[in-house]
Amino acid sequence: MSEQNKLLQEFEKYDDGLVTIEDSNEATDKNGSVFRLSMGHRIHEIVYNEETQTIDVKRYLQKVTTRSDVDIMEYRYSLWSTVADRFVTVSQEFRKYLQIEYQWNHLDQLICGYIDDMSEGIRYKRILYCLIPPRLGGSDVGDQGNLRDYTEGCRKFLEFLRGKADASTGFPNVKLSTEWQKDITTSGSGAFKRVGQRSVKMLLHTSDAVTSQNWVITKVDTEVLPTQCYHMEIQWLVCRSSLVDDLITTMGRRAKQLGLELQKVAENGVSSNLDLHPLVSPLFLKISDPFEQSLVEKALVERFDFTCEALHPIPFTHLNHNEEYQIVVQEPRPPRGRRMISYYRQYIHRSLACFARMTQTGLVWISNQQVHDDEIQEVFDELQQYMESLQVARSALMGIWHEFFTTAFHQYRTKQQ
Repeated sequence: MSEQNKLLQEFEKYDDGLVTIEDSNEATDKNGSVFRLSMGHRIHEIVYNEETQTIDVKRYLQKVTTRSDVDIMEYRYSLWSTVADRFVTVSQEFRKYLQIEYQWNHLDQLICGYIDDMSEGIRYKRILYCLIPPRLGGSDVGDQGNLRDYTEGCRKFLEFLRGKADASTGFPNVKLSTEWQKDITTSGSGAFKRVGQRSVKMLLHTSDAVTSQNWVITKVDTEVLPTQCYHMEIQWLVCRSSLVDDLITTMGRRAKQLGLELQKVAENGVSSNLDLHPLVSPLFLKISDPFEQSLVEKALVERFDFTCEALHPIPFTHLNHNEEYQIVVQEPRPPRGRRMISYYRQYIHRSLACFARMTQTGLVWISNQQVHDDEIQEVFDELQQYMESLQVARSALMGIWHEFFTTAFHQYRTKQQ
């Protein structure tokens, strides 16, 4: 039996649509060479014909019926949390094969300049920065002045970014929704808004390699809000790291000149995957009462120096998988054919030392391992004490109401008799 027939017993042959796949059983001839690359469940057979100067690629994928039953394994372990001063149970997922296959074709087209959009399948480099909104909640005159300065600074900073955009993508018209309003909301659902994003290509030039391609994709929000961070994610593959560093330094210098606070945000803080970092243990503080949640969110901003970061969707695979992402109240059903999306509200400490996300079941505290701030321990302890005091007050109030209604009911029964 030939090697190709052996492959076809356990593997299925696929045409990628990019190369010609022949049905000949001959692996090669005297004028060609054969190379096979294997990932266990996927085999690439590359045939080079010297006579015709052509390359044929055959791709074989393992048949579903022959795959192992243990493709995904979960490893649970205890990790010491310095913030909580106790061990916390965390987990990591190990996969037999990659969840997202590396998209080589996408990478080739990206390098050649046919497409500009990045994809998770090509493992591109990225770094996220946020413009932190000003503190509000003081006097009306002070808030108006702060928002006026913030608006003008953002307008000039966006013009600075617009000047670096390539003509192929341009720069979006970013809406400045930063006007002051009476009784402006700084926490809770009223302070958050789902904002769209656009990708902007920026060409970076260097004097020692004029003909080389160096460019990044900057993903920017399409709206600036008065109480929510403005996001800029820099993505790159075809660029020198030194040029990216120069771009970031220039952006930071320009933001400082305009009186803006541009801060780098850690990936584990904004990712919906709580098990992203194996050595970071998110802490879940359960808050079942919606009114208590609103009080905690208000205290985060007004008392503990947090600000609204963004409204994030919960991935469908995470819904009801853990207690943190359980759905208590169902949102209105979307039109037929569209998947229902649930969101959580995320806050970020102005020191960038931690993140706090409010879900329907409670608060998730995520520490930033890149920032070591002793003061954040005090913030966590005071926040936990505040939440415990709310629960004690709620229990006491429920006890008073229960006693009141019980007494009233007995009095009513006595009068009836």
